[in-house]
Amino acid sequence: MFGVFLLMIVSAFLEMLNIGLFLPLMHVLLNREGESNAVIDFISGLGLDLLSIGTTPFGLIAGVLITVFVIKNIFIIFAIYLQARFISDLRAFFTVRLVEGYARRRYEEHLSVNSAHAVHDISQTAPSVVGSILQSGIGILMEILLASGALAALIVMDLGSALIAGGFVVAALTLYYLAIRRKVYELSGKALSFSRLQSRFGHFFLGAVKESMVLRRGDYFVSRIRLVANDLAKINSGLSVIAQLPRIYGEIAIVGAIVLVTAHIIDRQGSAEAALPLLAVFVAAAFRVLPSANRITHYFSSLRQTAPLLESIYPDLEKAARHQDYESEVQAIRDQDSEQIVLSQNITIQNVSYRYPNAKDWTLRDIDITVNKGEAVAFVGRTGAGKSTIIDIVLGLLPPTEGRILIDGEIVEASPNFWRGRIGYVPQSIYLMDDTLRRNIAIGIPDNEIDDKRLAEVICLAQLEDVLSSLSNGLDSEIGERGIRLSGGQRQRIGIARALYNDPEVLVLDEATSALDNSTERDIEKAIEELAGRKTVFIIAHRLSTVRRCDKLFFIDGGKILGEGNFQTLIATCQPFARLVEIAGDKDVLYEAGNEKVAHSNGTVAKN
Repeated sequence: MFGVFLLMIVSAFLEMLNIGLFLPLMHVLLNREGESNAVIDFISGLGLDLLSIGTTPFGLIAGVLITVFVIKNIFIIFAIYLQARFISDLRAFFTVRLVEGYARRRYEEHLSVNSAHAVHDISQTAPSVVGSILQSGIGILMEILLASGALAALIVMDLGSALIAGGFVVAALTLYYLAIRRKVYELSGKALSFSRLQSRFGHFFLGAVKESMVLRRGDYFVSRIRLVANDLAKINSGLSVIAQLPRIYGEIAIVGAIVLVTAHIIDRQGSAEAALPLLAVFVAAAFRVLPSANRITHYFSSLRQTAPLLESIYPDLEKAARHQDYESEVQAIRDQDSEQIVLSQNITIQNVSYRYPNAKDWTLRDIDITVNKGEAVAFVGRTGAGKSTIIDIVLGLLPPTEGRILIDGEIVEASPNFWRGRIGYVPQSIYLMDDTLRRNIAIGIPDNEIDDKRLAEVICLAQLEDVLSSLSNGLDSEIGERGIRLSGGQRQRIGIARALYNDPEVLVLDEATSALDNSTERDIEKAIEELAGRKTVFIIAHRLSTVRRCDKLFFIDGGKILGEGNFQTLIATCQPFARLVEIAGDKDVLYEAGNEKVAHSNGTVAKN
């Protein structure tokens, strides 16, 4: 940035010299070599008697003028290059900062984030804001310096006329900016809203393309996008017109300044002929200053146009700025806790209650359970009972509103980032990148650090051999955006392999087998059973057959635990769970628990 500023100062000095050379050139052309002024005296003081036609021909004056002009523009080109590099680097920096802002949000904050808006802000808003602010700010500085060089030359020649011209142009452009600033802000805010809305509808359409085709709803999305695109086009056309106005308005202001200066010089010189050389210099300076004046006005307008965009992303940039040492903090936590938080006995959820931000009702109330190391436990209950919220608290994603989570007596909230690193999590909906199978399983790990031996192990555990054999390039095959080329069951098995890759101490399955066929589900259950005693497993499932072999089940209803025990015990001791089993009897005819069987027939529960 300092290099740009230094080059601009040199360019401004050369601009002043460039304008100053017009006066001796005019004198030579008009055969006015006998006259003098401050600029001519200064040049003569350098030992160059440029007004002597006999010793210094017109070609030399023109040559000096062209040389100075070329050198000045070379400096400007270098300044533009340095400016472009500086702005591009900062664009990338602030885009990453915005992503860091999202990454450092608490999970509760992510629940209210619109993904389409977030992607729009990361890919478009952030680069646009940073580019506009920096380009406008640096551009204003550059143009002011260059215009100041020309104005300085005019001041040296004729102070009064220079002040009249400069004052008139500055006043005219200031009035113009004040007149349009509110309108620019208003239109820019609307443009941002419509642009986000357009991204949102496009996101909806592409995310639900199968449903929209089957239900023939494609026209609905197209019509909504058309309406938004048309409104956005109208707003952008208004902003485009405003962007062109400085050039037109600037020309009017410059012409007005020339008229005023002409009247002033003629009045002072007594005749137009006497004023002609100085007028010619002022006209030349005016045509040099005009582009700068236009650009300065345009840059101020761009800054105003950027204000709504900056306001929309500022909270996330501020959040990232408050966590500049985030990585070092996490590393410090890891170093500090590497020997402290090790699951060797049990996980205790102690008197935990939770209420979501801005919610009136409690999602969980007084949850108090203990899970021993190596146990497989399941949370069962109706939809909305609070099962997923308990899991999110165990994962360290949600801090308990009341109560605490203990790992062998240590409070996990004190080191949530480190605890998360020891958990494998399989959600109901698996997110897959448009990348290779290898990178989707070992997600976030550089290629040269991926352990192929471990990959083979988790592929076997997750029953992915058939998927691997069906892909032409094996692990290096592209699986499409969100795994579109795979079945739902195959996607879930990739999610299971991903969760197992890091050999976690705790495995959390949130409806992880819901998209699997019965045969594959049994294979996965068998694989999970083989982990018994080595891994602590938390399961959420609506399909009760998935959890019948768990060591312990917790029945949740209304945010409270109404019963616990193994499958068979819970049926006998928890009537709401028994009713749930009866309802599921149509689909799951037979449940096994140890050597006993629970048969469901005609809405009854019987023990054999």
